[in-house]
Amino acid sequence: MDDQDQVNEVFGVSFIDILACTNGGLIFITIMVIGMLSFKMGDKSSGSAEAVHKVRAVTARAAELYVADLGDAVLLDELQGGAERFRQWLKTLDPKTTIVGFHVDLGGAETFRLGTQVCTEENVPWVRIDEGALESRMVSCREGKVILDETGVTVGQSEITDAYGAFHQWLDQLSPDKHFIVLVLYPDGHESWAVAEQEIGLAGFTTRVNIITRR
Repeated sequence: MDDQDQVNEVFGVSFIDILACTNGGLIFITIMVIGMLSFKMGDKSSGSAEAVHKVRAVTARAAELYVADLGDAVLLDELQGGAERFRQWLKTLDPKTTIVGFHVDLGGAETFRLGTQVCTEENVPWVRIDEGALESRMVSCREGKVILDETGVTVGQSEITDAYGAFHQWLDQLSPDKHFIVLVLYPDGHESWAVAEQEIGLAGFTTRVNIITRR
């Protein structure tokens, strides 16, 4: 600590001691402390308000998307034909403060896939809110290939997009209303992960990434 720091510290302590010796000084200190605490609490409150997103509930059923805010359902035919009503509703939301929360009923895989696709196109964030009830399936992403952990089958990176290949045959045995997929990403597997993640998303599945590092 240099001489200037010592002078500042001594001055600060002496100033507080002098104030504390008088009733006015005690009141002054009390007001300062309360003001500082109020300011900090106000900062935390405003930060929390900004961090909290409102979740707008949507239920994906076999033949419709039920939108709670609308109190009405958007039929599968509407979704396949451009989903205009659903898009108009999404445009009323603020993507910075709102998330669309999908609950998927048994048989609702297709409406879920179409609904999330429209959300992505309209840049509105979405989340699957019933994921805790789903079964996970794991895919290891390595250099130039992915490995289907459940079966041990290896699929080359160039074959992942093949609609009749092993990867899509495996996906066809799963259902977005029953399963979600964990992509295990190894340091050498970024390219195969990107291809697999895209195909899985197009098929309507929710994905999570588990990053594995090697030393």
